[in-house]
Amino acid sequence: MEYWEVVKAFTDGKKIERRDVNYYYDSDQMANWEDHLDRSFDFNAYEYRIKQEPLCLYVAVHDGTVIPCSGDTAASKCEEYMEGRFGDKISYTIVKMKQVAIVRGG
Repeated sequence: MEYWEVVKAFTDGKKIERRDVNYYYDSDQMANWEDHLDRSFDFNAYEYRIKQEPLCLYVAVHDGTVIPCSGDTAASKCEEYMEGRFGDKISYTIVKMKQVAIVRGG
């Protein structure tokens, strides 16, 4: 990621992560990403990225079956989807799901 992208994201209030480019846990793995809380940046010692926020979306649950609501991130949109698809033929519960881990390479 270009340095100006990181600095702009930081000034826009986005959370930034960094990892030491010179530290290895073993010969094949870079250091883990950590939150960057400082106002200054050292692009010679660290690699930076914008911290990805956990995904949050709503699904409908009917009789133990999870029904995705077309990736909507608002409960009202999920309810509209269910009403349009099933009307009042089934009862369901809207459940908010939050991503607990972000798995990605590098």
